[in-house]
Amino acid sequence: TFHNRHYSLTRPFDGKSYSIAIKIENMNEIKGVVSNEIINNYSIGDTILASFPAGTFQLVENGKHHLFIGGGVGITVLSSMIHELNKQGKSNDAILIHCVPSEEYAAFNTELKSILPEGQYQLFCKDQRLGKEDLEKVLKSDTQVYICGSVPFMDRIESLLGECGHPSSQIHIEAFQPTLSVIKGAVKDEAETKVL
Repeated sequence: TFHNRHYSLTRPFDGKSYSIAIKIENMNEIKGVVSNEIINNYSIGDTILASFPAGTFQLVENGKHHLFIGGGVGITVLSSMIHELNKQGKSNDAILIHCVPSEEYAAFNTELKSILPEGQYQLFCKDQRLGKEDLEKVLKSDTQVYICGSVPFMDRIESLLGECGHPSSQIHIEAFQPTLSVIKGAVKDEAETKVL
Protein backbone atom coordinates (compact mmCIF):
# COMPACT_ATOMS: atom_id res chain seq x y z
CA THR A 1 0.00 0.00 0.00
CA PHE A 2 1.28 3.46 -0.89
CA HIS A 3 0.55 6.38 1.43
CA ASN A 4 1.32 9.93 0.38
CA ARG A 5 2.63 11.78 3.43
CA HIS A 6 4.18 15.22 3.72
CA TYR A 7 6.93 16.18 6.15
CA SER A 8 8.34 19.63 6.76
CA LEU A 9 11.99 20.43 6.31
CA THR A 10 13.57 21.38 9.64
CA ARG A 11 16.61 23.04 8.04
CA PRO A 12 17.34 24.62 4.67
CA PHE A 13 18.82 22.36 1.98
CA ASP A 14 22.60 22.20 2.52
CA GLY A 15 23.48 21.08 -1.01
CA LYS A 16 23.63 17.41 -0.03
CA SER A 17 20.71 16.47 2.19
CA TYR A 18 17.30 17.39 3.55
CA SER A 19 16.42 17.24 7.24
CA ILE A 20 12.94 16.32 8.49
CA ALA A 21 11.48 15.51 11.89
CA ILE A 22 9.10 12.64 12.47
CA LYS A 23 6.88 12.57 15.54
CA ILE A 24 6.08 9.24 17.18
CA GLU A 25 2.30 8.96 17.39
CA ASN A 26 0.18 6.84 19.69
CA MET A 27 0.02 3.40 18.04
CA ASN A 28 -3.76 3.39 18.50
CA GLU A 29 -4.16 6.51 16.36
CA ILE A 30 -4.30 6.04 12.60
CA LYS A 31 -3.02 9.58 11.92
CA GLY A 32 0.51 8.38 12.67
CA VAL A 33 0.54 5.27 10.49
CA VAL A 34 3.26 6.49 8.09
CA SER A 35 5.38 8.17 10.78
CA ASN A 36 5.27 5.08 12.97
CA GLU A 37 6.08 2.87 9.97
CA ILE A 38 9.22 4.91 9.29
CA ILE A 39 10.32 5.04 12.92
CA ASN A 40 9.67 1.37 13.66
CA ASN A 41 10.80 -0.28 10.43
CA TYR A 42 13.43 1.90 8.76
CA SER A 43 16.99 2.81 9.69
CA ILE A 44 19.60 5.32 8.56
CA GLY A 45 20.75 4.21 5.12
CA ASP A 46 17.44 2.62 4.09
CA THR A 47 15.87 3.80 0.85
CA ILE A 48 12.34 5.16 0.57
CA LEU A 49 10.39 6.67 -2.31
CA ALA A 50 10.29 10.45 -1.88
CA SER A 51 9.68 13.52 -4.00
CA PHE A 52 11.49 16.84 -3.90
CA PRO A 53 10.23 19.43 -1.41
CA ALA A 54 7.28 21.44 -2.63
CA GLY A 55 5.02 24.13 -1.27
CA THR A 56 4.47 27.84 -1.08
CA PHE A 57 4.97 28.41 2.65
CA GLN A 58 8.29 30.21 2.66
CA LEU A 59 10.01 33.36 3.80
CA VAL A 60 8.82 36.57 2.19
CA GLU A 61 11.63 37.88 0.05
CA ASN A 62 13.03 41.17 1.39
CA GLY A 63 10.96 40.92 4.59
CA LYS A 64 12.40 43.15 7.30
CA HIS A 65 10.78 41.68 10.42
CA HIS A 66 9.56 38.10 10.84
CA LEU A 67 7.29 36.71 13.55
CA PHE A 68 6.95 32.94 13.68
CA ILE A 69 4.08 31.44 15.68
CA GLY A 70 4.07 27.67 16.03
CA GLY A 71 1.58 25.41 17.71
CA GLY A 72 3.11 22.13 18.93
CA VAL A 73 4.89 20.24 16.16
CA GLY A 74 3.99 23.06 13.78
CA ILE A 75 7.41 24.35 14.82
CA THR A 76 9.17 22.06 12.29
CA VAL A 77 8.59 24.14 9.17
CA LEU A 78 9.21 27.36 11.10
CA SER A 79 12.54 25.96 12.29
CA SER A 80 13.73 25.73 8.70
CA MET A 81 12.84 29.37 8.05
CA ILE A 82 14.60 30.52 11.21
CA HIS A 83 17.69 28.54 10.22
CA GLU A 84 17.56 30.22 6.80
CA LEU A 85 17.44 33.69 8.37
CA ASN A 86 20.35 32.72 10.63
CA LYS A 87 22.31 31.53 7.58
CA GLN A 88 21.69 34.96 6.00
CA GLY A 89 22.85 36.71 9.18
CA LYS A 90 19.33 37.98 9.89
CA SER A 91 18.35 36.14 13.08
CA ASN A 92 18.02 39.56 14.79
CA ASP A 93 15.01 40.15 12.51
CA ALA A 94 13.13 37.09 13.81
CA ILE A 95 10.95 36.41 16.83
CA LEU A 96 9.53 32.98 17.58
CA ILE A 97 6.47 32.27 19.70
CA HIS A 98 6.03 28.55 20.37
CA CYS A 99 2.79 27.37 22.00
CA VAL A 100 2.88 23.92 23.61
CA PRO A 101 1.12 22.05 26.44
CA SER A 102 4.34 22.05 28.50
CA GLU A 103 8.06 22.69 27.97
CA GLU A 104 8.77 18.99 27.40
CA TYR A 105 6.75 19.26 24.16
CA ALA A 106 8.85 22.16 22.84
CA ALA A 107 10.72 20.48 19.98
CA PHE A 108 13.96 22.20 18.93
CA ASN A 109 13.78 24.71 21.80
CA THR A 110 17.46 24.40 22.81
CA GLU A 111 18.58 24.69 19.19
CA LEU A 112 16.32 27.66 18.41
CA LYS A 113 17.24 29.47 21.63
CA SER A 114 20.88 29.24 20.58
CA ILE A 115 20.13 30.78 17.16
CA LEU A 116 17.83 33.59 18.22
CA PRO A 117 18.99 36.54 20.32
CA GLU A 118 17.89 36.54 23.96
CA GLY A 119 14.20 37.29 24.39
CA GLN A 120 13.33 36.45 20.78
CA TYR A 121 12.33 32.86 21.58
CA GLN A 122 9.12 32.95 23.59
CA LEU A 123 7.54 29.78 24.96
CA PHE A 124 3.88 29.77 25.91
CA CYS A 125 2.69 26.73 27.82
CA LYS A 126 -0.86 25.69 28.65
CA ASP A 127 -0.92 27.79 31.84
CA GLN A 128 0.19 30.93 29.94
CA ARG A 129 -2.14 31.52 27.00
CA LEU A 130 -0.91 33.75 24.16
CA GLY A 131 -3.04 36.88 23.97
CA LYS A 132 -3.51 40.04 21.93
CA GLU A 133 -1.25 42.06 24.25
CA ASP A 134 1.59 39.55 23.74
CA LEU A 135 1.35 39.99 19.97
CA GLU A 136 1.14 43.78 20.19
CA LYS A 137 4.50 43.80 22.00
CA VAL A 138 6.30 42.14 19.08
CA LEU A 139 4.39 43.30 15.98
CA LYS A 140 5.63 46.13 13.79
CA SER A 141 3.70 47.53 10.85
CA ASP A 142 5.93 45.67 8.37
CA THR A 143 6.16 42.34 10.27
CA GLN A 144 5.63 39.24 8.17
CA VAL A 145 3.82 36.66 10.33
CA TYR A 146 4.16 32.92 9.70
CA ILE A 147 1.78 30.57 11.51
CA CYS A 148 1.87 26.78 11.56
CA GLY A 149 -0.17 24.47 13.74
CA SER A 150 -3.57 22.87 13.94
CA VAL A 151 -6.48 24.56 12.19
CA PRO A 152 -8.13 25.70 15.48
CA PHE A 153 -4.77 27.09 16.66
CA MET A 154 -4.23 29.03 13.44
CA ASP A 155 -7.81 30.33 13.44
CA ARG A 156 -7.29 31.68 16.97
CA ILE A 157 -3.96 33.33 16.09
CA GLU A 158 -5.42 34.88 12.92
CA SER A 159 -8.28 36.25 14.99
CA LEU A 160 -5.85 37.79 17.51
CA LEU A 161 -3.82 39.32 14.68
CA GLY A 162 -7.05 40.77 13.27
CA GLU A 163 -7.80 42.31 16.67
CA CYS A 164 -4.31 43.85 16.54
CA GLY A 165 -5.14 45.35 13.13
CA HIS A 166 -2.29 43.52 11.41
CA PRO A 167 -2.68 43.39 7.60
CA SER A 168 -3.90 40.00 6.36
CA SER A 169 -1.51 40.33 3.38
CA GLN A 170 1.35 39.92 5.88
CA ILE A 171 -0.04 36.76 7.49
CA HIS A 172 1.10 33.42 6.07
CA ILE A 173 -0.32 30.10 7.25
CA GLU A 174 0.47 26.42 6.90
CA ALA A 175 -1.92 23.78 8.25
CA PHE A 176 -0.05 21.02 10.05
CA GLN A 177 -2.16 17.92 9.57
CA PRO A 178 -2.60 15.08 7.09
CA THR A 179 -5.40 15.38 4.57
CA LEU A 180 -8.64 13.47 5.10
CA SER A 181 -7.82 11.17 2.16
CA VAL A 182 -4.55 10.13 3.83
CA ILE A 183 -6.35 9.33 7.08
CA LYS A 184 -9.14 7.39 5.30
CA GLY A 185 -6.60 5.43 3.27
CA ALA A 186 -4.63 4.60 6.40
CA VAL A 187 -7.75 3.35 8.19
CA LYS A 188 -8.71 1.18 5.23
CA ASP A 189 -5.23 -0.33 4.78
CA GLU A 190 -3.88 -0.26 8.34
CA ALA A 191 -3.10 -3.99 8.54
CA GLU A 192 -1.19 -4.05 5.25
CA THR A 193 0.85 -0.85 5.54
CA LYS A 194 4.48 -1.68 4.77
CA VAL A 195 5.55 0.47 1.82
CA LEU A 196 5.92 4.24 1.94
